[in-house]
Amino acid sequence: CGKADDIPFVAPFGQECQALPVPRKTIQGYAFDINDNGDIVGKVWIGNRFPGTAYAQLWTAGERIDRRSVGDGSANRGATEARRTAS
Repeated sequence: CGKADDIPFVAPFGQECQALPVPRKTIQGYAFDINDNGDIVGKVWIGNRFPGTAYAQLWTAGERIDRRSVGDGSANRGATEARRTAS
């Protein structure tokens, strides 16, 4: 949405960008995919300094659901699980 920070957002057609809710101490995050129901999957990194710990996220009905907490980069598996759940 033209902001310098890397915070996940959704941009509904014809509307302004809306930041998605993230946990405290989020360093960075991205929204990767959205399904026909409006469920969004992505990943956030949380910590006191970069790179932090990766967490897969599912946003559904405006609520954030933590899908998996991992520190070894395998949060992609959690994001993949979230995509399957959201489908």
